[in-house]
Amino acid sequence: VNKKDYMKYFLAWGPMLIIPSTVLFLAMTERGLQSAQSWWLSVWSTASEERKLAQSDSLYYMKVYFLLGFVSLGVQVVRAVVLVLGSLLAAGTLQNSLLATVLRLPMSFFDSQPTGRLLNRFTKDVEAVDTSLQASVSSFLNCTVSVLWSLIVVVAVSPTIALAFVPIAFAY
Repeated sequence: VNKKDYMKYFLAWGPMLIIPSTVLFLAMTERGLQSAQSWWLSVWSTASEERKLAQSDSLYYMKVYFLLGFVSLGVQVVRAVVLVLGSLLAAGTLQNSLLATVLRLPMSFFDSQPTGRLLNRFTKDVEAVDTSLQASVSSFLNCTVSVLWSLIVVVAVSPTIALAFVPIAFAY
């Protein structure tokens, strides 16, 4: 699929790429909260190894861990709702555009094309936008955000590895 087709799809989500930007921000936030939750678990285990934690201390660490997980879950739900809302808006916009284009075709086109073929093509294209494209965008977004956050964590732990990223990125 051409990049301009994806851009047309994202522009159909709403004006000025607001909804796609919101989905991307929420995905980054969600993954960031999950990383923060893992970091907090390591802080908790380090504190547990260094000294014997009282029950109130363990409860504090547990509350922060739960809060990070709960907020992450909330962001994930909001992201899923915004993603579905955006894909529904795009599907409606693109379907209306396709229908307007087909209705503006000259009558000679309809004389030469079987009605069944037109309906089949129309429904297949609309179905692809409604189901397949949204799932592909969601999978791509999840994979991309996971890779970006993994790179951020690796660079935060070992900053010198960033020097190796430049030639690797260039070679890739």
